[in-house]
Amino acid sequence: MNIYDLIKSSIRSLKANKMRAFLTMLGIIIGISSVISMSAIGKGGQKSITGNLQSTGYGNFQIAVNTTSDDYVEEYDLTDKQVAEISKIDGVEAVAPKIQNMAQLSFPNYPDKKERGFLSVTTKAYENIDPVEYLYGRSFIDSEYETYEKLITIDSETAKDYYGSYEGAIGEIIELQVGGREAPSYKYKIVGVFKNPYIGVTSLFGARFKPRVLRVPLKAYMTTSGTDKYAALIAKAKDPEKLNEVISKVQENLDLQAPAKVYEVSSSTQNGASFDSILSTLNIFITFIAGISLLVGGVGVMNIMLVSVTERIREIGIRKAIGAQPRSILLQFLVEAVIISTLGGIIGLFVGISFAYLVFLLIGIEPVFSLFIVILALVVSMLIGIIFGVTPARKAAKMNPVDALRA
Repeated sequence: MNIYDLIKSSIRSLKANKMRAFLTMLGIIIGISSVISMSAIGKGGQKSITGNLQSTGYGNFQIAVNTTSDDYVEEYDLTDKQVAEISKIDGVEAVAPKIQNMAQLSFPNYPDKKERGFLSVTTKAYENIDPVEYLYGRSFIDSEYETYEKLITIDSETAKDYYGSYEGAIGEIIELQVGGREAPSYKYKIVGVFKNPYIGVTSLFGARFKPRVLRVPLKAYMTTSGTDKYAALIAKAKDPEKLNEVISKVQENLDLQAPAKVYEVSSSTQNGASFDSILSTLNIFITFIAGISLLVGGVGVMNIMLVSVTERIREIGIRKAIGAQPRSILLQFLVEAVIISTLGGIIGLFVGISFAYLVFLLIGIEPVFSLFIVILALVVSMLIGIIFGVTPARKAAKMNPVDALRA
């Protein structure tokens, strides 16, 4: 009997006992769907948590000069030289000067009104490391980072309060004074409005406290500060999970340029990589627990196939009596077991995907499906049919035709 006839005969046999075949598949369906859904939900939850960490600077780290070190001298101050060198280190995605100051704000349309605001000096790399969501206008273009033109972007709350709307703020002038009352002030032209990153604080305190947030290009700022040295740099790792490894590489590079402890490399989210690793391990453990149900399904397949062999003893005896080989009988029962487990695996795959999306609709965790897990689950379902179908198939193949006919 060729393989085509074997498959056709197996399908015919399964159709004759549809309910029993479905109940046999049920264990496989539950096992496969559990593995697929738990893996997808677990990965989705991990991605969601990691995404929230990234929004708070997960994967970012700082480089600072320890001016209190006995070995510190001014020549060790951070400059564009260190920015260029660190950006070439394997695992570093971007590096930028970290310059943040309090500034006094003046508005031409409110001459008597002055406020304090958080000023961040930005570069193209800085926008990658600490991005903001632009609601109107734009960020700075590449050429504007290279010129000394006084341009600025402001937060959404400031735009609404002093210019009436996001659109109304574009093209207007705001005056900044950094460094105390005696410091000169400079006029900047507004080119973009971004979402206030402290909007939650704004909502909490209402009109009593509204943090003003501004960004200006580095070169435009440096013309007012009169220096090309930086107190600190901020950098971003390509892979947040390898943050500790990247920090070690950067520290080693800097220690070659100055005595130990002059440069300090650190991150407030340095333990985030360990946390992400724990989540990955937990996800694997949950998926493994779900996979145990596949063993239960496999036992069910073996049990039903043994029942099927018992029920079809006379059929086996007749086939052997007319010349059927033991190998042919073994393959027939083995193919039946594989078909049951494979169909169960395919149905379980769709059930698992559907359940994962149902969870997404109910609690908002978007599932992340792994092609490897999907293929592995289907392969395992086929192997279950082979492994748990061998014993009943061998029992049928070794049966004595005389005893079978007598039964």
